Amino acid sequence: MATTNSDGKIHIPGLCGWVGGDPADMPPGDALSAMAADLGGRGEQVLEGGAALFLSPGTPWAGLAAEDGILAAIDGYPRWMDPDLAALAAARGSGPALIEAYRRHGKDLVQGIHGAFVLAVIDTREARAVVAIDRMGIHPLCHAQAGAATVFGSTTGAVGAHPGVGRAVSAQGLYDYFFFYRVPGPETAFKAQKKLLPAQRLAVGGGAPGIDFYWQVPFEDTKSGTVESLRPGLFAAMRDSVGRAVADEDHAKTGAFLSGGLDSSTVAGVYNEHTKDPAKAFTIGFDEEGYDESDYARAAASHFGLEHHIYKVTPQDVVDVLPRMAQAFDEPFGNASAVPVYYCAKLAVDNGIDLLLAGDGGDELFAGNDVYRWMNLFQQYYRVPGPLRSALEPLLFNLPGGDRFPLTRKAKGYISRAKVPMPERMFSTIRAVLAEHRPILHPDLMAQVDLDQPINVLRDVYERPQSTHIVHRMHQLDQQVILADNDLRKVKRMCELAGVRVRFPFLDEVVVDYAAKVPPGLLLKGMKLRHFFRQAVNGYLPDVILAKRKHGFGLPIDPWMAANQGALGDFVLDCVENLKGRGVLAPELIEDSLRRHKEGNELYAGGIWDLMTLELWFRYHT
Repeated sequence: MATTNSDGKIHIPGLCGWVGGDPADMPPGDALSAMAADLGGRGEQVLEGGAALFLSPGTPWAGLAAEDGILAAIDGYPRWMDPDLAALAAARGSGPALIEAYRRHGKDLVQGIHGAFVLAVIDTREARAVVAIDRMGIHPLCHAQAGAATVFGSTTGAVGAHPGVGRAVSAQGLYDYFFFYRVPGPETAFKAQKKLLPAQRLAVGGGAPGIDFYWQVPFEDTKSGTVESLRPGLFAAMRDSVGRAVADEDHAKTGAFLSGGLDSSTVAGVYNEHTKDPAKAFTIGFDEEGYDESDYARAAASHFGLEHHIYKVTPQDVVDVLPRMAQAFDEPFGNASAVPVYYCAKLAVDNGIDLLLAGDGGDELFAGNDVYRWMNLFQQYYRVPGPLRSALEPLLFNLPGGDRFPLTRKAKGYISRAKVPMPERMFSTIRAVLAEHRPILHPDLMAQVDLDQPINVLRDVYERPQSTHIVHRMHQLDQQVILADNDLRKVKRMCELAGVRVRFPFLDEVVVDYAAKVPPGLLLKGMKLRHFFRQAVNGYLPDVILAKRKHGFGLPIDPWMAANQGALGDFVLDCVENLKGRGVLAPELIEDSLRRHKEGNELYAGGIWDLMTLELWFRYHT
């Protein structure tokens, strides 16, 4: 787990290294030490034959080894599907097991490893290597080319510390940040670096480094199955996943996030089945009306008989943690809900917890985000026969004075939105907002930006599944944009900052494989989000939770920042003023955001937050 070193440096679990050449500007040992320092500097390392590897272990299952010119490191929760390799890992550790897997399977070794992991194997005898991350992208990995060397690391800071890579900021990465309020893969905030996407591996040797996907979500576009027939499989998969997550843990030191939503309540309930004493659950609340969801968490805790702990976050808490959060996130990250996640994890640590179970992934696996409802609504237009659509559209759009009638305007708006292809349709609102501010960046930087790149990246992800069903393709997008780029990065890094490990039972392969086989028409029934999941847990969760709207650990940014009072308001506005002097953003963007904020337009409070987090990132990482 992560802690803060005596020198104030945050310890981030993971690995870093390179293959294919020694750094030209400093001795290899010094270069590796510089990279390792970004992970906190605590761990093991090996240098051999023009290759280097450092491991900053985050779990008891991490391991580093070197045998006969093969270097190997792995962190996370690997599950060895080969019984022989599992036995070797249990007897000698994950490092030797990873080397043996490479000897047997080469770069295809990742096929036999499940669970959450990041790994690197370097064969110094043949100047070959394979680095990879898990199927759901829980453990990140960045990479860059530095002359003949391929450099990799769990953070952009570790890779950028290599003397052949550096820290030149990417104009494209900054633009993408304003598109998504984080920098989505495969881009990073730095020119020379890229990120691996979920289930990707990078292979070095025999030519230029190559990246490919070693796994795809096994969607089945079937129309068979009912809630009644499929319900037992859901609970079997969840009990298998949760049971595996806690099998080797001290139950007294394991707990669960509990927001009071469907997912966290299900995880907490299933976990409670695995304990003799009441399971410990942790919740964040607020004094702000309309934001506090702790009553739902209390309902779940009472229903399952959990030992429940609640902490209420204040504006001063936000001010206190923002600098440390900025240090922990190696790229600009504007998701304000990271604050309550941190304080929830800290609450758990203060109560003796070493491992937290999180409910992230349920919405994405079971069609629970609002965007599914709206995209499905627009998709219904294509059920209208083609000839009828061809006749209707000219008539509607050419009707003299048609815009005077509300129904006509709504129909034209609906058709116009429906005719935007997926996935552009999902992000058309964001593009419209960005179009209000061109340039977003300073003109010199804006000239380096491809305005279409964010959508092109999304299109690649959306079109990857073999299934053509819109629910499956949107799930594929969610896996990347909502989970790997956002929620998993947020929860994992904030848990690391607080000093606690985290696991995601919904993202275990057994649950992912199960969800991929549920008929899409059951996952999303008309406009009913999470239809199958809600029906399946009916009777297991209390009715009040089944009826609630999705919320999670949201932060009351609007009221706290719109008030523009106290330490939080002063801190945020001071950051934005400092950002002006950096010369990276278009001055009119900053001025317009400040104007709207000072006018009390709460809809733009998030824009001020994004500017503030960007300034903090510049302070600590450039």
